Amino acid sequence: MRGAISVVLTAVVGCRPAAAPQIPVASCTHDRVGRVSIAGGTAEDVPQLAVLEGTLDDAARTERVRQASIDLLHTRGYPRAYIAVSRRPGPCLELDVAVVPGPRFVISAIDFVSSDAFPPAARRDAIEDALGTINAVGGAYVEDRLVAALAQLEKHYRAAGWLHAVIDAPVASFDEKRGTVRLSITVRAGKRT
Repeated sequence: MRGAISVVLTAVVGCRPAAAPQIPVASCTHDRVGRVSIAGGTAEDVPQLAVLEGTLDDAARTERVRQASIDLLHTRGYPRAYIAVSRRPGPCLELDVAVVPGPRFVISAIDFVSSDAFPPAARRDAIEDALGTINAVGGAYVEDRLVAALAQLEKHYRAAGWLHAVIDAPVASFDEKRGTVRLSITVRAGKRT
């Protein structure tokens, strides 16, 4: 019995894992993205675009990914970020990505201009996003997310009895030297019923 166990252990210990299967690399063709070149940033700045290397070219998808990359930079505190993508034909298509992040800003203050009795903490909670990293003091200002959150806040006002409440678009005041932005939001709640 001991000899049988020894043979089994030797066989198990002596085994090497099978080699990883080799995936054939697609040949370089004019309809495939052969290379993504990034200027003005790194692959970490535009990870969605960087992974297009080796994929079939799809202009509509590239545009969606470009917009998602801009949105990512906005959530990182670069509200003026812009990304341009151009194509260079050849044996393999090359994508040239130009990243223009612009200055980084954090929110220094959010002022609600209102004379109603809606709880101030509830207003702040309604607009905060991504665990306080977006549209919160100390976080990034992302205008489209804030506008959507204010539309929801307006509904909360109406549910709480301010049936004619209107919340204006936010007004952002950027301090270029300090890298901060101060937001002012006017709430015209009207009479509570």
